[in-house]
Amino acid sequence: MYYNASRINLYSSARDCVIFDRAPVDYLAYSQYTADKKTTDIDDPFVTAMVPRVRETLQRLDLVAFVPMTDRWPVDMEDDGIRPVNLPYRAEVDAIFKQIYRDKRFSVMPDTNQPTLIEVWGSREERINQLEQAIKSCIRRLRLQSRMVLLRIFIPH
Repeated sequence: MYYNASRINLYSSARDCVIFDRAPVDYLAYSQYTADKKTTDIDDPFVTAMVPRVRETLQRLDLVAFVPMTDRWPVDMEDDGIRPVNLPYRAEVDAIFKQIYRDKRFSVMPDTNQPTLIEVWGSREERINQLEQAIKSCIRRLRLQSRMVLLRIFIPH
């Protein structure tokens, strides 16, 4: 998580337009999954201790795109040897992400400079279109606020 936060903090120029594959929220979700399983020394207090750093780092993101699991629009996972394809595992982690984003678990979104949060779903083409529209909207909003246009987004898998 700290490495990820340092990567986000590295980009602060108005010329930077960065898309991150992972955001600090990921480390909360995956750590909470591990804490729930009680198979390591990661526990609920450990996860809770991560929240302030995650909240602070989210202030530096402009847009967070969440791709939830849905029965209607499943997103196939490629067995690339890197990301797990175990469906029960994916479902449990997805449920934690939904608790964080939809139910405000951990109250992780910052009070100021809150990133725009969108959920994208549908076919690949629909998800790309939704993301393109969100990026355009985010850029317009930043320009109206006379803020530098710095688009840093997170798209989970």
